[in-house]
Amino acid sequence: MAGTAHGRHSIRLSSGVGNTNGRDAFISMYNALEALAVLGICTRIALYYGDTASGMDYTDGASPCGNNAFAVYRWETNAGRTWNWYLLIQYSYAAYPQTGSGSPVKILTSSGSTGTNIGVQCAVGLDAGGATASPWAGGTANAGADAKAANVWADPGGGCYVWPRCNNLGGSAPYPTNKHNLVQINSSTSGSSSVNARYHLIADDDCIAFLTDVTDTSVYTLGVVIAPFTPLFGLSVETPLAMLASNALPFANASIFGTTTGNGAQEGGAQEARNNRPSMIYIDVPTKASSSAYQPNSQFNPAQYVEHQFAIYQGDGYAGLVGYLDSFARYSYNVPTHSTLNTRARVVFGTATQAEAKLTLPWDGVSADPGALTTRDGVTF
Repeated sequence: MAGTAHGRHSIRLSSGVGNTNGRDAFISMYNALEALAVLGICTRIALYYGDTASGMDYTDGASPCGNNAFAVYRWETNAGRTWNWYLLIQYSYAAYPQTGSGSPVKILTSSGSTGTNIGVQCAVGLDAGGATASPWAGGTANAGADAKAANVWADPGGGCYVWPRCNNLGGSAPYPTNKHNLVQINSSTSGSSSVNARYHLIADDDCIAFLTDVTDTSVYTLGVVIAPFTPLFGLSVETPLAMLASNALPFANASIFGTTTGNGAQEGGAQEARNNRPSMIYIDVPTKASSSAYQPNSQFNPAQYVEHQFAIYQGDGYAGLVGYLDSFARYSYNVPTHSTLNTRARVVFGTATQAEAKLTLPWDGVSADPGALTTRDGVTF
């Protein structure tokens, strides 16, 4: 992990209307990204207010964003990372295909006007050769009227990787050409009935994570984690960036992220160390880590919950262990969701079942456990 963690947590929405909750979740996440930009972590390079819209307000604001609203951010280089990566985040509520400047868009290949085609989605692009060149092919006036290109991402000179993996070479048509498939951060399920929904966005100089609790009852989907990984000694990976995206927890041994069709419950991808191509990821969760005899760890007095790094295995092409995910995102067992570990430097997200694997992320060390807080704007830290 590079630098101090920042973000916005405990975004709680309760309109009971799927497209209202989806749009307001997008705006709250957009505001969080704008705050990260002020800190110099990222830079916005493109912005579209949405079809027939003139601003980026909440649904009940003076200038609410419109359908297909999007923003693109460049994660800046730092002392430990010499290459940029680019995040597209978008709100959508319409049947595909759309005709506005935010088109084309597909979410997990959904082509209907319900289900995963309502809500917030994202994708990541980067130069495959480890350069800072931008693969974003759309407008960059950055004043609210930018349009996507027909082929959303393009080779900036060193090759182009886009996560989810289906957008790359080997993916199902038409994605390797137009690269317009995205993964969901939330969906119409998030607040489509008379329930609350809760979201968190946590980031640092290298990474970002979006978490979604669709019913505000501690039943989290993973959402999306984007983070570099450290290759094994002796392996060379020019842009070691992984995306994990899921609408289901818990993690299990050999959880798979990244398909060629882009319609799985778990999506994402990473670069292979060999053959310089995109691959699916297998996440390894060792058995001992889940045993109540070993967790919490009694080697500490008093016993402490310990966290584990995600081991990244490439699952096709030349299969094998390639490295370990950045320590920004780790996992732990037998610890309650929403709890903060030890010095409140980490927070736990997962299902309500204590014995299952939980995602752990950086925390601000001050705020109350996230399940206790209830504001639409969330808590910015």
